[in-house]
Amino acid sequence: VDGSSYAVRMHGKLAAKGEVYAGIGFDFLEPRAPYDAQKYTGISFLAKRAPGSVATVRLKTPDGNTDPMGKVCTDCSNDFGVTFEVTEEWTRYTVSFDQFKQEQGWGEPRPATTAKDRLFGLMWQVATPDGDFDIWLDDIRFEGGCGG
Repeated sequence: VDGSSYAVRMHGKLAAKGEVYAGIGFDFLEPRAPYDAQKYTGISFLAKRAPGSVATVRLKTPDGNTDPMGKVCTDCSNDFGVTFEVTEEWTRYTVSFDQFKQEQGWGEPRPATTAKDRLFGLMWQVATPDGDFDIWLDDIRFEGGCGG
């Protein structure tokens, strides 16, 4: 989009039943370690879906309380995130860290907010049983602070 040379694409088909999901993401640091993102207010990115693709996507960020590497959680991976609907046209999505919430009913601990001083990365997931998915992402960046 807009002259970009590269984009990220995830596509496939989810199983019809059971706990189903597919995702794509990245860590902020290599080797994997927590990143201090306190100077930023959120994340923005461009996204679109192909015709016939599931539209519901969850953006989530593992942090020091939800990722096993943080050595805090006893019921891990209920990362803070936000669920949104992707359109068939390239659209910029801007999400404040204040909008990120854990999913209901599971995860331990359940702190009030994302641990912005200990973020591991970003993940986008689809979880529609029997769903075909074809999602594109581009121009992913922090918002606010310096560089956003």
